[in-house]
Amino acid sequence: MKITIRSSPTAAAACRDAQWFFTTIRTGSDGKFKVVKYSDEYRSELEKLARLLRDAAALTDNASLNKCLALRADAFLSNDYLESDFAWMDLDSPVDITIGPYETYNDELFGYKAAFEAYVNIRDD
Repeated sequence: MKITIRSSPTAAAACRDAQWFFTTIRTGSDGKFKVVKYSDEYRSELEKLARLLRDAAALTDNASLNKCLALRADAFLSNDYLESDFAWMDLDSPVDITIGPYETYNDELFGYKAAFEAYVNIRDD
């Protein structure tokens, strides 16, 4: 059997999107594979999580923790995690949080897809 792959800007973009950390691959109604953003695939769960993170952000007087939580809430709904990742790296709080899609080693097929995880640590100074 011979398989031919045709390269085009559209095919390259589709391949890039399929390999992106924060997407799933699903079968569309036309029977073809399609890329679905985590923010769409898990919309109802991520809306609840975003609401809870915003509630938590409102309860802290620590500016960096507030920013980190609020930006992560936004990221859950936009599928754009970069700004919230920077806020997480700049976090200066006795509460250290890790929440969202991070590690890809659980993807045993290709190692592309990031798994959701959550940790809350209290720093003992």
